[in-house]
Amino acid sequence: MKVPSRLVLGLALLFAPVSSYAISIPLPTTEATLNLDLQLQPQFVLNEAGTPDGRDPSYDLFLRRARIALGGNVGQNFSYFFQLDSPNFGKFSNFTGRLLVQDAWFGWAPTGISGGTVVYVEAGQLYIPFSRHILVATTNFITADLQTDGLRIPNNPFPAFRSVGAQVRGWALDKKIGFRGGVFEGYGPIDQAAGTCASDGAGCITPKRNPLFSGLVTSRPG
Repeated sequence: MKVPSRLVLGLALLFAPVSSYAISIPLPTTEATLNLDLQLQPQFVLNEAGTPDGRDPSYDLFLRRARIALGGNVGQNFSYFFQLDSPNFGKFSNFTGRLLVQDAWFGWAPTGISGGTVVYVEAGQLYIPFSRHILVATTNFITADLQTDGLRIPNNPFPAFRSVGAQVRGWALDKKIGFRGGVFEGYGPIDQAAGTCASDGAGCITPKRNPLFSGLVTSRPG
């Protein structure tokens, strides 16, 4: 396959930026904040030998992410966040949409939400903390998106690596150490009827429907 380098460079420069806008909505009290965030992330994909006959490259332009989110703080101890997303809208000319409740959580920080050491207790629809890569802001995904090929999750039941659960997260030592860990609903296929597993659990994943435990610790130099 031969594609003019100038064409590839031009398309990369045109579609790489992520359009993200944040609006602070005034409230009748100074004890709470409400922020509205909009994110549109176009993506252009060129697939080698991607046409039906397998001889020529195929081209696809779509919205990798189309998000609207509401979030903010209540006083100095509580935070909340709610986000809707329609991922891959228009991919392969599919404009039917797939609206997801991507995030929905409420957090409590008993010692305050700012400072060099903060501890949050959160519950709701949360990221499963098994890799720092998935926790990076999506507006930083310029040359490469989430690399799901390195993950082996059965049937990929978790929408965008989220699950319902509760976790403790925060940072310490003047933000040099970050941590998060919790318990989540985990894998629970909706199409597996009760009593269909063998007595030894053969052919089933988590036949006891045990919860998922996950966590990580990160650090930065200095």
